Amino acid sequence: GPLQLVYLLSAPAPTTTESSNMASTEAVSKQYVPLTCHGHSRPVTHLSFSGIVGNTDEEYYLISACKDNNPMLRDGITGDWIGTFFGHKGAVYQARLSPDAIYAATASADFTARVWDTHTGETLWTLQHNHIVRAVAFPPGSSNLLATGGMEKKLRIFELPNVAQPIPGAPPASVEPTVITADQAFEIGPGVHQGNIKAIVWTRDPNILVTAADDKMIRWWDLQTRSVVKEQPVGGDIGSCEFTAPGAATDIGGGLPVLTIAAGKVV
Repeated sequence: GPLQLVYLLSAPAPTTTESSNMASTEAVSKQYVPLTCHGHSRPVTHLSFSGIVGNTDEEYYLISACKDNNPMLRDGITGDWIGTFFGHKGAVYQARLSPDAIYAATASADFTARVWDTHTGETLWTLQHNHIVRAVAFPPGSSNLLATGGMEKKLRIFELPNVAQPIPGAPPASVEPTVITADQAFEIGPGVHQGNIKAIVWTRDPNILVTAADDKMIRWWDLQTRSVVKEQPVGGDIGSCEFTAPGAATDIGGGLPVLTIAAGKVV
């Protein structure tokens, strides 16, 4: 069905008469306004927002993964379609944008992860795996590394080659995608995961990332030692594992990102 985004909009401020009828402690009501974004033809498997990429707080993007094989890029504020990435031969389970939103990374059932140029829509790198890829993640503040995981039960870190930036004003040049095989990546913690890797999220520390697997375990990894520094079991099958954006100091995270895990019927 269609992808539906829901934005939180503040209700209009009450009039003086209305205010007099409200308790002084009652907060101004808010309402959810659904904004439907059409385009996908099969179930959407994952959504991911970029960070703020412009000089204002009004430029960020949304990428959606879908079982129709074709991830889509949209404006994060309006939901307007920007482009579709064509090339995968199987369902796309996860899609993420690099911190600067220059690249998009996707994980697919066609045994590959792909890294795309978000300006041209072309594939820059095809990361060849030996089984279905379920998860991808960029580190904070960098677009040169990509973590992948999936049904091989292996956490890998790929180093992405530098790409020459286009000359301003010049037409975009066609780029032949580079294939990077799994044996060219760094494997982290061989044999530790006892289930398919469902999600990978990088912490604010580029040396620490988190994996969520079908063995019902959340693991924190130290990339310098390539070892687990913490494990947290969960009580059900893991549906998602994501960090929230930093909020206000009065929010649940005290101004820091919060790791949110959906497992079974519990969040």
